[in-house]
Amino acid sequence: MKITFAAVMMFVAAFFCAARVNGQIYIPTNDPPYYGPYNGSFWAGGDELKKHLVKGDTLLRADSPWCLYAWVWVEEAPKGAVLIAGVGDPGEEYSRYLGVDGKKLFYWGGKDATFSGAAGLTPGKWQFVAATFDGQEVQIYANGAKVAGGKLDAGRVSPLLVIAPAQLPVGVITALIGVSGSTWDRIKRDGWEGSALNQDQLTRVSALVGIFKGLHLLFADGIADEWPKLANKGPLFERRTPIEAMIEGGIPHMIEVRRYIDAVRGGL
Repeated sequence: MKITFAAVMMFVAAFFCAARVNGQIYIPTNDPPYYGPYNGSFWAGGDELKKHLVKGDTLLRADSPWCLYAWVWVEEAPKGAVLIAGVGDPGEEYSRYLGVDGKKLFYWGGKDATFSGAAGLTPGKWQFVAATFDGQEVQIYANGAKVAGGKLDAGRVSPLLVIAPAQLPVGVITALIGVSGSTWDRIKRDGWEGSALNQDQLTRVSALVGIFKGLHLLFADGIADEWPKLANKGPLFERRTPIEAMIEGGIPHMIEVRRYIDAVRGGL
C-alpha cells in the first residue's frame, strides 16, 4: 500500500493504553495492556503496518481513555494531510488518528471530528508526538508541549491499528472524481454535501463507491484495497492497473469496472 510521505518516516514506539478517568479505573482486556512498540521505516509508495485487534477490546469503546505516542522522523514536510498512526478505519464515522498536514499536527476522529495545532513537525530531526484521550477530551502534543486539544463526538471504533495508513495521491483522487485540487480540498473541509458536484462528477463518485463496496464484499480488506493498484491482465484493463484504466477511460470505463466487479461476485 502507498502513503504520501515524501521520504522515510520512522516510528520507534506507538502505544495504546487505558487509564483512570473521573475516578473510575478502566482495565484493558488485552494482556499486556498496551500495543507496541512497533518499529518501521515507511517510504513513499511503501506498505502500511496493520494489526488486527480483538473485537471486544476495551480500547475500542467510545469512553475508554487511551494514549498514542511515537518518535517520528520525516525528511520533508508532506504536501497535504497525511495520517501517522491510529486505531480504527479512517474512512468510517469514528476513528482515532494522529496526522500531519504540512508541518502541523492534527487529530482525526472521523468526519466533522478533527482539529489541528498551531505547531507540529520539523523535517530532518527526531521528534516525539502524542495524542491522549481522558474519556472526555483529546489532547495532541509535539516534543512535550501541548499544541491542540478539544472535545469531539466519539464512538466505538473498528478493531484495527494502523501505522502509516495507505492513501492515494491527491492527483489520482482528483483525476478519478474529475475535480480540481482546490475542489478536493473544499470537499475534505466541508464534506460532500456542500461540494456542488455536477452530474458527471456525481456519476464518477457513485461508480467508485460501488467499486469500493463490491471489492470489500468480494475480498478481504487488504486485498480489496490493493486490487485497484495492481496491474491486471484482463481484457478490461490490458495489463494496466484498474486505476490507470479508469482514469484513461473516464466514466464509461468506470461503469464497466463496477459491472465487472458486480458480475464476479454474482451481483448481476
